[in-house]
Amino acid sequence: MAPISELQGCLISEGVAMTGETAATLPMSNHTRERVTVAKLTLENFYSTLLTQHEEREMR
Repeated sequence: MAPISELQGCLISEGVAMTGETAATLPMSNHTRERVTVAKLTLENFYSTLLTQHEEREMR
């Protein structure tokens, strides 16, 4: 399995690419856009916290 930092970079780069491509082609309601934003922030927070916890464990 790849290190967490590599996985996080992969997820972020794919998310940016997908968002950039689909935003111009697919219309979304405000409700859907808000739900996507909440989901994205939740995932970013989860992986950021996971990375921080991993680094703290490695230091112990």
